[in-house]
Amino acid sequence: MPWIGGFERGMRLCRAAWRQIARSDDGESARSLNLIIALSDSCRGWSKQTEEDEDKLRGLATELIPDLPC
Repeated sequence: MPWIGGFERGMRLCRAAWRQIARSDDGESARSLNLIIALSDSCRGWSKQTEEDEDKLRGLATELIPDLPC
């Protein structure tokens, strides 16, 4: 998923805003952000998940991402 690297780089341009979302009371947005971060970590080889869980996440990503709130 090469696009995730670009998205993650864009997030670094305004870290404070993304941290605010991650720490907000808006659970849906925080969960969405955590999914994006998990995918980024997986692509970079930084994931702490099992290989089986990573495979599941990558397999479900195309179903989950379109349903994330905007």
